[in-house]
Amino acid sequence: MIRRIFVANRGEIAVRILRTCRRLGIETVLAASEADLESLPARLADKTICIGGPRSSDSCLNIAAIVAAAVAAGADAVHPGYGFLSENRDFARACASADLIFIGPTEAQLEAVGDKLRAHIRRRRRAAGRSRRGGGHNRCRPGPGRKYRLADPDQGGRRRRRARHETGPPTGKIRRNH
Repeated sequence: MIRRIFVANRGEIAVRILRTCRRLGIETVLAASEADLESLPARLADKTICIGGPRSSDSCLNIAAIVAAAVAAGADAVHPGYGFLSENRDFARACASADLIFIGPTEAQLEAVGDKLRAHIRRRRRAAGRSRRGGGHNRCRPGPGRKYRLADPDQGGRRRRRARHETGPPTGKIRRNH
């Protein structure tokens, strides 16, 4: 039976977890950065442990610090909330090796989902004729003889209208995503 949960998240997510634990009679320990020590979740938790500086990489995403704090607090389980570390295989593995219950998907489940997502992305890139590497949508385009400049938010709309005027309306099927 879980008697003490270490909450490794912040903000509204942590508040929901803490309130639910209180209703269930489970003691809570909150992992907080220096910036979050006076936050609502810190006031709601039975105990708060500072795990690092105000930057997420120094605290909320520092797996070693979170696991060490959970063990020191005598927690039975770690609840990552969602986002941040909830889908991180390394975090699930670190919790398991420290004999902490990871409240979330197992390491094997996270591995399987990660592989499916990577495979799906690769298939879509190949089908579109793109390389494996690449970024997202590039909103910065180089101007003639210039360094990068920010694209006008409506620049694409003007291009489409100009192309429609020059070539006429599209003749193929229009696919709408709903």
